[in-house]
Amino acid sequence: MEIYFVRHGQTGGNVAKRHQSEESHLTPLGKKQAQRAAAKIQKLQPTHILVSDRVRAIETAQFVAQTSDIIPSVSYLFSELCRPSTLYGFHHRSLSSIWYIYRWYLGQVGEESCSSKGESYQHFYNRVKSAQAMLETLPEDARVVVVSHSIFINFFVAHINSTKPMGFIRAFLIFTKILRIKNGSLTKLTFTKDTATPWKVLSYSQ
Repeated sequence: MEIYFVRHGQTGGNVAKRHQSEESHLTPLGKKQAQRAAAKIQKLQPTHILVSDRVRAIETAQFVAQTSDIIPSVSYLFSELCRPSTLYGFHHRSLSSIWYIYRWYLGQVGEESCSSKGESYQHFYNRVKSAQAMLETLPEDARVVVVSHSIFINFFVAHINSTKPMGFIRAFLIFTKILRIKNGSLTKLTFTKDTATPWKVLSYSQ
């Protein structure tokens, strides 16, 4: 199975490098990035399109659907990390963000759901593993496109062949590289059942 993770097109929050709400829309450049991604995906002839339930991801997936003639399936499993609404507007590298990451990793903030208080690290980890399990149920010859977010893609890649949460340093570095995966870029993975290392990352768009 081939899996192509696509980071959504640019938003205003991405430009400002600030935490953004679920309702953030694509910028004009973000729409062009989504169109370029859709043109690449069309050549891959995908069999499935899965998309996060955030507005920016759905808007990106609409361009992909137009070129692939496939109706995207929206799933909360592939959504961005749910952060506290009180964090919206803060710069990614602000003291508030760093303090939040530290407390989040230690399990001091977040709930076992996606709420206005954010989701816990354990809940996010469980969601990432549930998304992985969902993909593993698809046909072996499937070519799957997943429109998602930078943090989710980073954490998915980090956990695909692991059965436990990562250490704090690694988790912190993923947060600090939140914008390293470019908007509209593709990350290619493969999944082959009954092998020692079923998941492989063939190209990592950073």
